[in-house]
Amino acid sequence: MTKNEIFRKNFTLTQRINEYIKIKEKYNKIPIIICDLNIYSKELVKHKWLLEPKYKIHHLYIKLREYIKLQPYESVFLFLDGYNVIPHIDTQINDLYNRYKSEDGFLYLVFSKENTFG
Repeated sequence: MTKNEIFRKNFTLTQRINEYIKIKEKYNKIPIIICDLNIYSKELVKHKWLLEPKYKIHHLYIKLREYIKLQPYESVFLFLDGYNVIPHIDTQINDLYNRYKSEDGFLYLVFSKENTFG
């Protein structure tokens, strides 16, 4: 069970939809839930992210790298939760959101941290 699945189990669909509506009314940004693929990892404390629709995936990679304080020899990979898709770095967040958002209004992503040099 991924952390995204745990999030979905801890909050009913109605609760998640209500939270999405509040976010959209207040911020007008794309609501994203990001969790570590390794369920036991404590790397990512902040799971809810709000991004500008015009941002591209590479902006999210930069923010995520800074947030989890990756070493130069480490890399991070983003996946769409529930799909076997790695988003292209030039894809706009808004395009990804419109195509893959969940019924509750959130876009669910998972990441994996890997050593790139051995």
